[in-house]
Amino acid sequence: MIEESKNQSQSPKSPQDELDELLRQSKTTRPSSGIKLPESRQKGERNWLGVAIAGLAVILIAGTGYFLLNGIKFSTGEVILGLNQNPVALSVDDKSYGQVSNGDTIRLKVGQHTLVLTKDGFLNLTEIVEVSRSQPLTVNLELLPTPEMTMVVDHSVSFARLNQDGSEIAYLEPQDNGFRTVALGDLAITNLFKGSFSGITDVIWSKVGQTALVKLNGRPSLSNMLDNRVVKGRYIPLGTPGGRPDQAPAKPNGTSTWLFDDSRKPTSGWQPILLNESVRQVAFSADGSSIIYIYETADGEYSLVRAWPDGLEWERLIVEMPRLENPQFTWGPDDRYVLIQAGGKLVLLDLVAKTMSEPFPDYVEESQFAFSTDGAKVAYLAKSEDDTIRLKTYDFLSGVAVVVEGLAVNGETSMVWTTGNSLMVATSGQAFELVNVERGTRMTIPVVGEATSLKVEKMEYSLSAKVLMLVTDVGVSMMRV
Repeated sequence: MIEESKNQSQSPKSPQDELDELLRQSKTTRPSSGIKLPESRQKGERNWLGVAIAGLAVILIAGTGYFLLNGIKFSTGEVILGLNQNPVALSVDDKSYGQVSNGDTIRLKVGQHTLVLTKDGFLNLTEIVEVSRSQPLTVNLELLPTPEMTMVVDHSVSFARLNQDGSEIAYLEPQDNGFRTVALGDLAITNLFKGSFSGITDVIWSKVGQTALVKLNGRPSLSNMLDNRVVKGRYIPLGTPGGRPDQAPAKPNGTSTWLFDDSRKPTSGWQPILLNESVRQVAFSADGSSIIYIYETADGEYSLVRAWPDGLEWERLIVEMPRLENPQFTWGPDDRYVLIQAGGKLVLLDLVAKTMSEPFPDYVEESQFAFSTDGAKVAYLAKSEDDTIRLKTYDFLSGVAVVVEGLAVNGETSMVWTTGNSLMVATSGQAFELVNVERGTRMTIPVVGEATSLKVEKMEYSLSAKVLMLVTDVGVSMMRV
C-alpha cells in the first residue's frame, strides 16, 4: 500500500515532455577522426589557418619559380660584342641570332661556343669563345673587307720576293735571265742589276733594299766585277778563337757566290762582288745588315760564319759545324733562329746558344714552313702515324707544337704569317683561311679578282703595308689583307 501511494503521488509526464526527451537523447554528434574540425563560426569571423596554408602555397610556388629561373641564369654567362661594323648577322653554334650591333649583349650557356659573323662585302669571321658565369666576356671582333687579287706579272717567273715595306716585288725574268722589279703602287716594271745572267742556280734575297746573293755555275767574268777570291780576310774568318791564323786554301765546288746590290755603285757604276769560293749556303738577316754562311775549305774546315754583306767584318759562330746534306737556310725575323732544310729534315739553329736541334721529327720532307712575324713561332706541315698531314705551329719559348685544327692541307700547302698569331693558309678550294691560332678566330678569303684559277706555290707578306704576294703557276699576284 505504501508503495502504491508513493507512485500515485508523482506527477505523470505529458506526451509532449516525453517526445522532447527522446529528441534530446538522439541528437547527432560528429565522430572523432583524429582531425579537429573547427566549430561553426559567426558570420565575418576569419579562417586564419586557411590563410596560412594559402600563403605557404604562394611562397612555395614563387620560390620554385625563382630557383628555376636562377638555375638557368646560373648556368649562363654574358657575352658583350665589340664590333667594327654595324649591323652584322650572328650565328652561335649554327643557331641564328639575327642582326647584332656593337655593344650588344647576348647570354649563352657556360662553356665553349663558336660565333660566326657575316656581312655583305666583308670576310666571314669565326671565333671560338669560352663563356663563364663569373664575369661578362667582351669579345672584340674586326670584320675585314673582302680583298681583291691583282695580277702584277702575267706569266711564270723565278725567285720572286716581296720587299719588307711592301713597295715592290723583285724577280728573275726567265725570258732573258734579267732581274726585274714591279712597283706595287702603279705596277711599273723596271730592270734591276744591269745585265743578263746565265747559269743561275739560286737567288737569296735581302728583305730590305734591292740586294741579293746569287749562285752562278762556274766562275764567270762579269762587267765591273770585284773579285774577293784572293783578298786576305774578306769573307774569311782569320785569327778567331778556334780558327786559323792564316787563310786556308779555297775549295771550289763548281758554283760561285755573288753579292748583287743595286745601291753599291762606285764611279764606274753598278758592281757585282764575287765572294770567296769556300762560301757555301748563305742567308740574309731580316734587316739585311748581315749574312750567315757555311765556310768549307780544302783542309777540312766546315764552320758557320756571320759577316757583313761586303765581308769586311765576320765572326765564326760554330767552329765544328755538323755536315749537312744540301742545306737551305731561312733566317727568322728575331735574328736568333735559323731553320735549315737538309736531307729531308728541318733543323733548328740557335745563333745565340750556338746549338743545333731537331724539334720537328714529324716534318713532311721538302714541304713549306713559315716564321711568325715576331719570330716566336713557326708553322710547318707534319705527318701523323696514320700518314695524315696536318698543319702545326711550334713555339720556340715553350718548345710545344700544336695542331691547327679544321684545315684541309697536303704536302704542297703554302702558308705565311700576317701577325705574330695570325696565319694565312692557301687551301685547295680556291680560297684562303686566315686563322688566329691564339684566339681561335678564322676567316675564309675567297679568290676574287683577275686570277681565280691558280695554284699557289709561295706566299710572302708585308706587315707594314698589309700586302700579300702570291707566286702561282701562272704568274705573280698581290692582295691587300
